[in-house]
Amino acid sequence: MMSNSNLAPELERRLEQVEREAQTSPALGAKDWLFLFVSGVLLPALLLIWGWM
Repeated sequence: MMSNSNLAPELERRLEQVEREAQTSPALGAKDWLFLFVSGVLLPALLLIWGWM
């Protein structure tokens, strides 16, 4: 476990790494959006309708 004195620099280092990766990684594509829509909207809606029957 880290002490409080090491927490802030470690947090800064990790945040900088995440920001660098976000800048270099490609944006979400059409397949990604389709998967997110199906798994986050369509499938739960179908399960709710199925549960009501």
